[in-house]
Amino acid sequence: MAGQARGDVDAGLDPEQTSAILIAVLDAVPMLPLMAPGIDFKESRRLVSTMVGRFLRPQQGSGR
Repeated sequence: MAGQARGDVDAGLDPEQTSAILIAVLDAVPMLPLMAPGIDFKESRRLVSTMVGRFLRPQQGSGR
């Protein structure tokens, strides 16, 4: 909520729903090697970090 107040996090995201989704995604990351054998785990972690950052960031021109 503090990030939303500062404008760092999209104010249109419900904090409870957003945190539940992020926890579910992050809980699944360690299982990636089982789901996709041969995947580069370090690269996967980097991509998840990018995904989360983009998801939380306020969208430009969204009218919010």
